[in-house]
Amino acid sequence: MEMRCHWCFLVILILGCGSLLTAQQENDILFQIGNDTVTEKDALDIMFAKKDKKTITVDEFNKMLNFYLTIYDFKARGADTTKAFKRKLEMQTLNILGSIYSTENYKQLMDKCTMSRNTFAIVKDLFVPFDPILLRQIEELKKNENVTFEQVVNKARAYEGTSMSTRIISPTETRWALNNAICNLLESDNRTGIIGPIKDSKGYHYIELIREQENFGRYKTLMIYIPDMEGSGEPKIREAFAKLKSGKSFKLVAKEYSQPYRIDETAVKYFVPSINSNEIILKELEKLTIDGAMSKPFFASGGWYIIKRLSKEAYPLEKNLKEHARYITRKPSFFIEELKQRYQVQEYPYNFMSGRDDILFLVSNEPFYTKDLRQYASEYGYNFTTDTYDKYLHHLLVERYKKDIDTNRYQRLIDDFYFMQVFNPMEMIGRGQNKEKFIEDLRKLVNKYNPVIPKKKYVEDNPVFEN
Repeated sequence: MEMRCHWCFLVILILGCGSLLTAQQENDILFQIGNDTVTEKDALDIMFAKKDKKTITVDEFNKMLNFYLTIYDFKARGADTTKAFKRKLEMQTLNILGSIYSTENYKQLMDKCTMSRNTFAIVKDLFVPFDPILLRQIEELKKNENVTFEQVVNKARAYEGTSMSTRIISPTETRWALNNAICNLLESDNRTGIIGPIKDSKGYHYIELIREQENFGRYKTLMIYIPDMEGSGEPKIREAFAKLKSGKSFKLVAKEYSQPYRIDETAVKYFVPSINSNEIILKELEKLTIDGAMSKPFFASGGWYIIKRLSKEAYPLEKNLKEHARYITRKPSFFIEELKQRYQVQEYPYNFMSGRDDILFLVSNEPFYTKDLRQYASEYGYNFTTDTYDKYLHHLLVERYKKDIDTNRYQRLIDDFYFMQVFNPMEMIGRGQNKEKFIEDLRKLVNKYNPVIPKKKYVEDNPVFEN
């Protein structure tokens, strides 16, 4: 395979150049190390990413030769075959491929993440730890089409780490697996029943849709609130309303009458879709069709209200959606969820540690079993745990995705990673400043591996090849 490099090499490159040598043909071989070949075109494209540069200096040649000989030596010593290195490489590969994916699909992902739904979902959310026994018990319960969510919750309560909540799922939900599940649920014709298990970083979710909450946007208002203490609230709210009608400042009236004085001294209150959205308040807000409109006194939630509309805008705000999208699309967990959908993954976590060679995953309809997980754990030096179960699925997805991408681009970034296993960036700068030490170390590598350098111009007057 053709070898490539990337930014790490550039750190050394900036430390100085020697006399210029003209490259006659861009595709001429620069050097060969074993079965790997680097051309002058590689050097020009990688070092400068410019088509107009046609020259390579002796120093540039030496630094590129050092880069590849260092990687070759690292592999020749078997340093890349250790379990510790394989684990590091797998983590780095996930980060690299996630970065490539988010870069290549940036606009599509931004559109996907910033799409504000017309409705939010209010759901019952049962979180359970990754306990195969509990998951199997829940799956057995779900086989009964008449099972209730409460029955599943009662079964889970006996296990430590379970929790139950009622929550609203909005487009800014950071747990992307939940967000995807809700999108699929709202687009489905059948919205009843228990949905799950849905994988989270720490366990699994089971959800049931309670209702949809209209995304009415975000109201910015001024508000007066007076709690109704034994019927004393109504006379006070009417006094406040009369002062407002006479032209007195809303903020001053709010400061005089609101108990407690709500939010802050500005009397500003925002209303957005939430679990506890009060229907009476929402209906009153709907009546305020223009900015500056004010409601009459009304009773809701144990108190009296007067609300003045200041503005109404989309929710979530576009700038917040974009910030959210930039953040979420660069998370490895987001990349994994995207790959799960891309390759139509099906998980069977309740089969984990069943004592049998049961199916654990379907990836693009290809099954993977307990024996495959055990082999992976042995090869990479992992214990047979739930964490390894997750790592194995990530491994399967990453290996599958590598077949679909530009391998040269991936290889450039991986070459950087290999090189940094030998020299971190600070060491690279130090070696570049100590030219004699750099030449001495490179000469040792050249003598050890005898790279083939067809063009004499890269050897003549080169201190590395002096006797």
